[in-house]
Amino acid sequence: MKTTIIKFSFTAFLFIGFVCLTSCREEENEEDIIFDECCLPEPTDTLYMSQELKSYFYFPVGSWWVYERTDTIAGIYDTARVVRIINEIFYNEFAPYAWEKITALVEHTYYSSPPNSVSPNLEVSFLNLNTLVDRLNITSSSTFLGGLDCVISTPIDSIHIKSLQCSSWSNLDSVSNLSLAGSNFDSVLNISYGRNPITNYISMVSGVGILKYETTQMGHSWKLVNYHIN
Repeated sequence: MKTTIIKFSFTAFLFIGFVCLTSCREEENEEDIIFDECCLPEPTDTLYMSQELKSYFYFPVGSWWVYERTDTIAGIYDTARVVRIINEIFYNEFAPYAWEKITALVEHTYYSSPPNSVSPNLEVSFLNLNTLVDRLNITSSSTFLGGLDCVISTPIDSIHIKSLQCSSWSNLDSVSNLSLAGSNFDSVLNISYGRNPITNYISMVSGVGILKYETTQMGHSWKLVNYHIN
């Protein structure tokens, strides 16, 4: 009889322990569902980048631009080529909707990449970082076109480029016509970037991209002499 009671008590103890453990795991799973980003509810919508913004940088792989340095008479050229396009749809807890992220990777032959890089040429990224503002960022691992947050945002005008949600370092100085590479370009955006001092001057146009750029920290100025959009 004593043995039977001990056996029953041990069995009951195991059963109670199993129930408690199961209950705890169920509670843990419920917390994981609440806080785990992979388990967010379905987004209410998907916002895509505006065609207006895409027209300044979203070009097919293989498209290229040849630039000539204008701060010297040595006849120095730089070829920029689109080597990769990345399209992604992002969704997290910060907004009820998903949003499109596009990255265009452009290699420049004149500038070298950092050590241990896959390509010997400097890679410049054109991308939008989030959906709070439909905006274009330009970045690289060099002072050449590096760390330019919110160079332009849509709708493209001086007010939105200077909006509180965007960078206060980017200024739309003027919109003009420009003759380069045997072509006449209308509605060219002439942008200065930086504050005490200005670090970059960039001229961009829809459908072609960058026409002229100057990096004051390096003392390099470039102008477009030839291009091809695939």
